Amino acid sequence: MRPHNAMQNAVDHTAAVYGDGDVLRRGEEQAEAGISGSIHTVVDNSPGPVHMYRPDEFAKLSIEFLER
Repeated sequence: MRPHNAMQNAVDHTAAVYGDGDVLRRGEEQAEAGISGSIHTVVDNSPGPVHMYRPDEFAKLSIEFLER
């Protein structure tokens, strides 16, 4: 059995939103390189996941992305 690679399943037009203190940022460069057409945003003053710490900003960014 081969290890699962999430990048192989990602499609174009993916939004990755990170808080500036988010531990998931460790994979940010790999995601940016591995998902063509993706958009990466880092939100200031968010010590963790943006949807938890800055939900209004996350909603705004999500709507802007979906309207593209």
